[in-house]
Amino acid sequence: VPNDLALTLRARKYYNQLNFIEELIAKTKKFNIDIVIKEHPARIGAINASKILNLKKKYENLKILKPWENTYNIIEKSIAVVTINSKTGFEAILMNKPLICLGESYYKNFEQLTPIEKLFNDFKMNKYSDADIKQFFKRIYQNSFEGELYNLHEKNISKFSTSLINLSKNFFN
Repeated sequence: VPNDLALTLRARKYYNQLNFIEELIAKTKKFNIDIVIKEHPARIGAINASKILNLKKKYENLKILKPWENTYNIIEKSIAVVTINSKTGFEAILMNKPLICLGESYYKNFEQLTPIEKLFNDFKMNKYSDADIKQFFKRIYQNSFEGELYNLHEKNISKFSTSLINLSKNFFN
């Protein structure tokens, strides 16, 4: 997602997503796999379509999906998921798919993630058990605060602000 805060502040190395896609294709070519991409449904057209199509012409193993295709179906058919900082990484963990996380997401400390270097070197993905997944989500739940980011109802704003105050007290004390 171009101009996404998570990229501009916490994943500068991957800010130019087309360059990263090209690097990913080049470094995994020896494994004879397809690289599948899709635009973020909320940012359709944010990346110049002619640049994406030029990559498609250059690399026959690059597959471009429609932005509205169901993410769960895509993950289910995938060998692994590579994401910078996306809900898709969370979904991949839930679906027990090997995950490579490049950005600073809340799931980046999941011990079973596969480092990007491993993908490039031997394509052996880390596996994880149902117990690993349950333990991971239990830790997320235990460290979560009440409130929804985009819910503007007064009751939610009150919960959310209380959570932020409590978080700041814990963080600065």
